[in-house]
Amino acid sequence: SLFPYPGHPHQTPHSHPGLANDVFYVTDTLGQKLGEPQDVVTRLTDFVQYCAPNEDILSAEVFEQGPIKMDNTKHATCTSMSIDRGGVKCTRCNVLLEVVATLTGVGVSIVEADINADKDNKWRFLLQTIEKEKLNYTQISGLLYTLTYVLQL
Repeated sequence: SLFPYPGHPHQTPHSHPGLANDVFYVTDTLGQKLGEPQDVVTRLTDFVQYCAPNEDILSAEVFEQGPIKMDNTKHATCTSMSIDRGGVKCTRCNVLLEVVATLTGVGVSIVEADINADKDNKWRFLLQTIEKEKLNYTQISGLLYTLTYVLQL
């Protein structure tokens, strides 16, 4: 849960005129102090980075997060996604199943897949939305965010 910093309506002593800042204390569901507050900072930073884009990247066609690369320029009707297995730290044997389940779980159709990673250690997918279109910025960034946690990057 989040609690506003006590004693101020919208500004902290370090605020600049015209800007409002809030400080929050983060606790677990029992109201106890978190053991690893840096994990929350990392997750909130990731959330803001992926869910509040700047205007320049809304028109981007190629996206990369660690070993995952998504590209809207390689195919006429599909978004290309590749996962470099050498960059995946997760050693679970069912990681491919988890990737496929994540894709279908967020409503993405797998049009084609090359999972024979012998040649260059990459899984390749051609993806479309349910409407048979390429994925847009919002869909790609959400998928990258989710796959980052599935692959434990």
